[in-house]
This record gives sequence, structure tokens and C-alpha cells, in this order.
Amino acid sequence: MIICDRMKVAMLGWEFPPLSLGGLGIYTKYLTKALSEKGIDIDFFMPKTRTKISREWLNIIQIPYSRYLSCRKTEGLYPYYGVKDELERMTLDLNKMSDSKLDRYNFLCAKEILKRYKKETYDLIHLQAWYGLKAGLIVKEKTNIPLVTTLHTSEYALRKGKKLHKKIIEIEKLSLELSDKVIIPSKKLKQILLKHYRIDKNKLEIVYDGVNTGLCEKVQKKKGSQVLFLGRLEPYKGCEFFLKAAKKVLEKNKNVKFMVVGWGKYLKSYVKLTKKLGIEKSVEFIGSVPHEKVSTFYSQSDVYVLPTVFDAFGITVLEAMKCGTPVIVSKTAGVSEVVKNCIKVDYWDVNKIARKILEVLENEKLRNSLIKKAKKEVEKFTWDKIAERIIKVYDSLT
Repeated sequence: MIICDRMKVAMLGWEFPPLSLGGLGIYTKYLTKALSEKGIDIDFFMPKTRTKISREWLNIIQIPYSRYLSCRKTEGLYPYYGVKDELERMTLDLNKMSDSKLDRYNFLCAKEILKRYKKETYDLIHLQAWYGLKAGLIVKEKTNIPLVTTLHTSEYALRKGKKLHKKIIEIEKLSLELSDKVIIPSKKLKQILLKHYRIDKNKLEIVYDGVNTGLCEKVQKKKGSQVLFLGRLEPYKGCEFFLKAAKKVLEKNKNVKFMVVGWGKYLKSYVKLTKKLGIEKSVEFIGSVPHEKVSTFYSQSDVYVLPTVFDAFGITVLEAMKCGTPVIVSKTAGVSEVVKNCIKVDYWDVNKIARKILEVLENEKLRNSLIKKAKKEVEKFTWDKIAERIIKVYDSLT
């Protein structure tokens, strides 16, 4: 176990539970807790909303950059929605500020960090995703302290065959060029970044994600078979393929129920798809669920399916394995390169996904084997070990 001297880190985030749209908020919560337990002092900077957030293991500073974007409802969540519109107007000139609220957030964030830096020196800056890049670069330029960026995904991965957001590409490029180290969650993401950007591969550090060891609770399963999809309702997560596979399953077994947990702008589209496929009576859309309650849905389900087009990692796979739920996951998910005790498929092969769902539901021996081995395998993905890897990255710079 690594216990370091009290290192002080300015961490720039974008979401933190209960204000968490996806895996980024969950990742940040458990990583900061594990780092704190190993002697890292963290000032965590994020956008201010009407929801006050505090945790005993770190100091959360909410930057009041815009009341307009604040929201009480966790499913509204924005500063988060509309961020790409704000991004369009943002300038990456460190000496200029546009009328973009995202730009304003970065300037105010940098100002607050520099103000605090005068009183107690930060050892380094750590960016969680690219939202605070400009703030990080301003602070780095004025203080010369190391800059670490964690890239949780890439625009090139999420927009396969679709129009790329040029400003995000520009920001990713700057992150890779100007950060002292870039932490990424999988070899798959590393390959994408090396393919599209000119970067020293030694700057990239792969640190796989972890899973909360106290996540799961025992719940009584409902009668009948239940299949779960849990994730953001965006095209790259593969809910469309989940629903098309559900159609194939129901042609063989009408008694299977399908549950979709998650929220996103494509919700209405997927509800319409169930009607088009004629399976609306067998599919239930739950909507957004607080992370502390997701274990109930894993535990009640007989199989978890994530046919993602691309996922740099995929924490939900580890969560399902931890809760004793057999997993079917696409080969394009980063997590598939490090876990063995799950079924791996091509995300587009809805016929095979359907066959594998039926196989897990009907073959008790296979189901029990997956559950037993997966629970054992997932024990190595602790946040304690992830924190040790992160601290090694910190130590290499300080």
C-alpha cells in the first residue's frame, strides 16, 4: 500500500454525485476518496449549481459562473446539457474570454485556483476530461506546476462515421500536446489517440477503472426472466442493438422482460423503436437512477447486456459482475480487453446477442459458472489499486 506525504492537488472536474450524468461522476467520486485515503489533499473545482455538494474526504469548490445553467433536478444536470453550444463560441486563446459560459467557467476557475495557490502551493493540476483544459493551461503557464489530464474517451471514438466536433478535436489535441501526462482507461483508447494525433506514446498512461467494493445488496428477484441495459441513452452506447436483440429473443421466448435504465436525449427515439418492433409491452424504460440504487437493478436481472459501439472502458460491466449478474458485452468496450468471465460479442450482431441471452437464461450451469468466476475476477479492480497507479503518475512528475 502506498501512503504518500501530503501532496496537494487541484482537480478540475465537471460532475460529482448526485450531479452525475454518467460514469465520469462515479469515477471521480471513488477515485478522490481512494486518493484521499492514501494521503492526497484534493481541492475539487466544478461548476456551481443550486445543489450544494460536500464530501468529508475532499474540498469541493463550486465555481459560480452562470445561474442560467444551474438546475435543481439531477436529471436536468446542466451546466451539462447545452455544453457543446457553449463550446462553439469558446476561444482557446489563454488571454481572451468569449461570451461562452464554458469560457467564463474556465477563467473564473483559473482565477480561484491561482488565488488559493498563493496561500498553499499545489503540487500539480489534474483535469478530469477536457472541460477545464483552458483553466488548467492558464494555471500551468503562470505557476509552471505539472498538468495531468485524464481523457475518458475521444471524439474520434464516439463519432465513428459521423461529423466530428472540430472544437472538441482541437481541445483533445491541446490536452495531449500540453499535458505532462495523459491518463487513459484502455489500450483501445490508446490506439485511437495514437492513430489520430501526433503524440509521444510514453506520455500516455493506461490506468483501468475500478468498481465500488460495497456496491451490491441482496434483493429478491422478480418472477420470470429479466434482461438489463444500463447506460446513457446515446447512440454509441448501443441501446438500439439491445432492443433489436430483444425482438429476436421474444420471438423464441415471450416471457422475457427487458429493462432499460438510463437517460438521454434519445429516450423518445428508443421508445418509438420498441413500438416499431412491436415489443413495447415487454420493455420497461426506468429513466435516470441514482448510482446508489443501481445495484437493485443488477441484482434483479438475469443478464446484463452492453452492446456499446465504443466505450473507452465500461464501469457498468464491473458493477454487474460484482453484483452476480452474467454479462454480455461488445468487443469494442475497453473493459473487454481485461475481463475474461463474460460473453463478448460484436455490437451489431443482434442475432448472436439474442442467442447468447437465451443461452444464459436457459443454461443454469453456464449462468452459475459466469457468476462465480466473475465475482472472483472483479476483486482485482479496486479503487485502492487504481489510486496507487495514479499516485505513481503523480510521483513521476513531482
